[in-house]
Amino acid sequence: MAEFLSDAWFEEVEKIREEHGDVPVPDALAGIQLNVVVTEHPEGDKEVHMNAGNFDRGHIEGAPATLKIPFEIAKKMFIEGDQQAGMQAFMAGQIQVE
Repeated sequence: MAEFLSDAWFEEVEKIREEHGDVPVPDALAGIQLNVVVTEHPEGDKEVHMNAGNFDRGHIEGAPATLKIPFEIAKKMFIEGDQQAGMQAFMAGQIQVE
């Protein structure tokens, strides 16, 4: 499997979306737009955004906030579903919100 947020990962995600459409998301996430800077990624810092629960490359204009998060924490939260890791990282100052 491709490394989370790598170009190969995004290519795999695009193929899945073409075949199956977007993943359904809870109503609470449907209207959320968020820019994300993932630091410490093996390929360097990654600028991505979340729109309606889906990740895509680059930032979007007009997003109400930007989240800065280390790669390992992002992977735990968004791939492994470990929300406790996210809460702990936020409380420790590892996640920054602008």
